[in-house]
Amino acid sequence: MELDLKEYQLKIGKLSINEQKLRDLYLRDLALGIVQGPPTGYASIDKPWLQNYSKEEIIQIFPNQTMFQHIYERNKDNLDSYALNYFGKRITYRELFEQINKVEESFRKLNINKNDIVSFCMPTTPETIYCLYALNKIGAIANMIDLTTNNENILKRINDTNSKCLIMLDSLEEKMNDIVGKLNVQEIVSVSPTNSLSPIISVINKIKSGKIIRNKKYLTWKQFIKNNDTIKENNIIEKIDENNAAIIIYTSGTTGTPKGSVLGNKGINSTIWQLKNTNIHSDVGDKYLDIMPPFIAYGIVCGIHNPLSERQEIIIIPKLEPKKFAKYIKKYKPNHIIGVPALFETMSKSSELKTKDLSFIKNLICGGDRLTIASEKQINDFLNEHKSNAKVAQGFGMTEVGTSVTYTMNNTNESTNNHIGCPLSATNIKIVKPGTEEELTYNEKGEICISTPSHMLGYFNNISETNNVLKKHSDGKMWIHSQDLGYISENGELYFIDRMKRMIIRHDGHNVWPGAIEEIISKHYAVENCVVIGIPTIDNTNGVIPTAVIVLKEKYKNDAQKIILEIDELCKKMLPERDKAQNYIIRDFLPKTSIGKIDFKSVEDEEIHKIKKLKK
Repeated sequence: MELDLKEYQLKIGKLSINEQKLRDLYLRDLALGIVQGPPTGYASIDKPWLQNYSKEEIIQIFPNQTMFQHIYERNKDNLDSYALNYFGKRITYRELFEQINKVEESFRKLNINKNDIVSFCMPTTPETIYCLYALNKIGAIANMIDLTTNNENILKRINDTNSKCLIMLDSLEEKMNDIVGKLNVQEIVSVSPTNSLSPIISVINKIKSGKIIRNKKYLTWKQFIKNNDTIKENNIIEKIDENNAAIIIYTSGTTGTPKGSVLGNKGINSTIWQLKNTNIHSDVGDKYLDIMPPFIAYGIVCGIHNPLSERQEIIIIPKLEPKKFAKYIKKYKPNHIIGVPALFETMSKSSELKTKDLSFIKNLICGGDRLTIASEKQINDFLNEHKSNAKVAQGFGMTEVGTSVTYTMNNTNESTNNHIGCPLSATNIKIVKPGTEEELTYNEKGEICISTPSHMLGYFNNISETNNVLKKHSDGKMWIHSQDLGYISENGELYFIDRMKRMIIRHDGHNVWPGAIEEIISKHYAVENCVVIGIPTIDNTNGVIPTAVIVLKEKYKNDAQKIILEIDELCKKMLPERDKAQNYIIRDFLPKTSIGKIDFKSVEDEEIHKIKKLKK
């Protein structure tokens, strides 16, 4: 009897939560071979990844808590342990909650109430963390803005959200003077990164950074928290629903216009609870190196909220400087590190760590960008040579789901074919025919769709874009359409191919996927980095030419022509002629985004501009 997929999905969607969990227990036993039964061939129904989880993890009910409630409940008996380490200044959980309460009182004096929005142009500092959780106690919303973006974007993101207050880094004062008169906020608080440093280090840093000319329109941090008494109770004064908005995080914009994803308390906490069920080996009191900025979901959920929820100590590094990454590892000896591929590649080449014992590293978690197989092997070999039992672990996620929805559960071997892990315990994933909700079977390539309790509430004030991405399917559940191309294997592993928007349409109409070309070129011994883009040729008016833009390792830069011929031969062996790059460009460097990802859109714009100049 042929399966009526839509009818089957609809029946599953009508099950109660308890019935769905009992069904998931059955599917786990089915995947493990404990019970027998015919699989349907559709990943979202069979859920073969459940074999990775215990029965307790599958039936687990997440607590109904706000972000603040969650970290408080987890640490109310852990108050004398360290929560933050800011350049050697260590702050206990007791001090953390005291500061959160003081800042809450300050916000209330500014008449910040439930559902009000406060904008941030801040790196991660203790003050950023205090403000984030103080607002969460009130039920207000933190609007996280990339402080490196231009003034036009900053102005738009503050005024469009009707923010009542702005918390910003003091070094931005001169930059912000150009737009301060146009901001609709009631108050601006200018925060020095030296506020939480020990007095001696604070003086040294002030000397190094030079004098900042203060604008009297801005409150200093000391003025903001002046005369505040600590609120003794850590309970929430307002009644706040778990589904209330907590944070607005903007999408990267590397494949389109950035949009403000509104993340709720329930969604953020559900990610934390699901991450507990992976093979991340962690203990209370572990040290967690946080080098990701707070204006990305990866930084705020995995870099701040997760370690505090796990009763760990965050080593705060406010500025992303890859050249100093090895120094931080050597100095702080972190047990857990999250980052993007470029950071870990830098670490594996560091002469500073060449003779160091890195056995203290338990987890190296990589996200935010594609990690090539060659880079993964290089990083894992480096860890092994330096006595760490860790293997670089990958995940797949996006801003719209608050960060991760998959994780490499069995990362004992290097990945193959872009395997990016199995879905988290309460997450469902399916592959659909692009532009539809028609589910494909195992190993068929299509758009990755995600159903998870961590999905965004929607894009801020953008219903049309929300409806393009967050859709209710025939099973009655909400699904995020990721606009990423991939497939799922029979054992429940997700494989990533490329961003659908990165697809290159050649002048002959043939579709080319850049990721497959980049993976092969990255294997060449002389290649430091590469990105594949589509650019027009001087004589072609239709379509574009797949073009590999390559950075060579220093010692091979004088052999560029020879290397290009070798790379082209390598691609010919590994790819059909129409699927390989048709042109090669050697550059000294590739621009990066503020979080260390290759900014392929900038590369594309620069190379297209060069072509246009030649046409004139």
